[in-house]
Amino acid sequence: MYRLASSALKLRSTPVSQIGKRFASGHGEYRHFPFDERQAVTHPKKFALKTALFMSTGFFIPFTAIYFRWHRPGGLKNP
Repeated sequence: MYRLASSALKLRSTPVSQIGKRFASGHGEYRHFPFDERQAVTHPKKFALKTALFMSTGFFIPFTAIYFRWHRPGGLKNP
């Protein structure tokens, strides 16, 4: 019984040599924000403005699309 459990554990464990390389690739580190996060410490107002602009742009894209769809010729608001 012990032998079966230990062999199953070995199959699922990650070798120590690959722990640091798990998310490494030749493309460098992935950053999902278009600005440097360290700027929050050095220039907090500039960082807040950039963050708000970035987030609000993504938030208002669907509303802009709905507006143009409704107000086009033959649309919901312009029959």
